[in-house]
Amino acid sequence: SSVTDGATYYFKVEPIRWRILSEDGESAFILVDGILANKAYDAGSSNNYKNSDIRAWLNGKFLNAAFGEVAQSLIKATEVDNSVYSTGYSPNPNICENTFDKVFLLSYRNVVNSDYGFSSDYNDYDTARQMTVSDYARSTGAYMNTDSDYFGCGYWWLRSPDGNDRDCARVVRSDGRALIYLGDKYYVHYDFYGAVPALNITL
Repeated sequence: SSVTDGATYYFKVEPIRWRILSEDGESAFILVDGILANKAYDAGSSNNYKNSDIRAWLNGKFLNAAFGEVAQSLIKATEVDNSVYSTGYSPNPNICENTFDKVFLLSYRNVVNSDYGFSSDYNDYDTARQMTVSDYARSTGAYMNTDSDYFGCGYWWLRSPDGNDRDCARVVRSDGRALIYLGDKYYVHYDFYGAVPALNITL
């Protein structure tokens, strides 16, 4: 149904559903199975992931809202690969140094890694990469595809910066493709794309 500006809405609070990308018996690499919230990558139009607004949100407001003290103690600080290779571009002058984070976005290389259950072809209409938009994200302005084949799915940010424009970053489209461009550029100030958090947790 339509969302009316100025109206008050209430949402059922439910556990976050996680997808296990890999595990070794001691720890697991997990990804939220859906778009929880729409966020601009960076309101200042910079695709430097280290200094981005979305990284600050993931490791601040999101971390503290989604996890209690005990759960936070099980989340491992991860060295996040922000290398040229991780972005899918070569060269890429917009990369930043590696970061150490509790929560992070996936990279382009992550979403074409078949070991994580994704198609190795960035151009595939990969159902594993298609993410459903939560009702909360829809109500706060997230884009949602209304075509019958991809109904309910949205665009979601990758941490990988564009290889040319300093104000663009890579995304996964609602149809599951991880394209560079498809007629439009993915400007980091867009606030109708989604956040799909990932983390490593101690089992």
